[in-house]
Amino acid sequence: MELTHNTIIELDQVRLRCDPATGKVHFTYDSISNSPTWPEGPLLEIIDGDLFVVPSPTPAHQQIVANLVMVIKPYVDGKGLGIVIPAPVDVILSEDNAVIPDLLYISTARGEIVKEKNIQGAPDFLVEITSSKPARDEITKKQLYEGYGILEYWIIKPDEKRVKVFSRRFGETQFSSIVEFVIGDTIPVTCIPSLRVGVDAIFKGIK
Repeated sequence: MELTHNTIIELDQVRLRCDPATGKVHFTYDSISNSPTWPEGPLLEIIDGDLFVVPSPTPAHQQIVANLVMVIKPYVDGKGLGIVIPAPVDVILSEDNAVIPDLLYISTARGEIVKEKNIQGAPDFLVEITSSKPARDEITKKQLYEGYGILEYWIIKPDEKRVKVFSRRFGETQFSSIVEFVIGDTIPVTCIPSLRVGVDAIFKGIK
């Protein structure tokens, strides 16, 4: 089959665009979500049209998510500031950028992006817990989240018990603050008024 700029291929009943120069298949959220195997198959993310399988989380990973929920959600709910959602939920940033962050916060003012089946737009705050490929969180997703206007992004490193925080003020186009926190530190959540999270609480129960 000769590839042209209009080449469409079908894979498992999913119509996909193929780049004739490279042979690279370009995935979109719409094409994958219309697959007969979605969402019963593995969790998937799409970044700039590339498809990634999200590995099953480890027990330590899930314990950290639970710790975060126990600290952040009661505070947000009690003050009526918005919603806190742990994974898995699809966050659709564009047709070829769809991610599943480990935890997200959406302020009440931006609640319209919460739809019945997914999140359609950029949350205020995202958390990713590193796994076997930390570069995806440190480089690829950092650039993605920065470009789509996420106000605050945390990378949690279980092996090192560190939290790397990227943040910006309203109106800024890039993350203007990058700070790492360790055991004994307290992290101010800049996009959630007056909330501070102890690093010890994040890693509670983690050996």
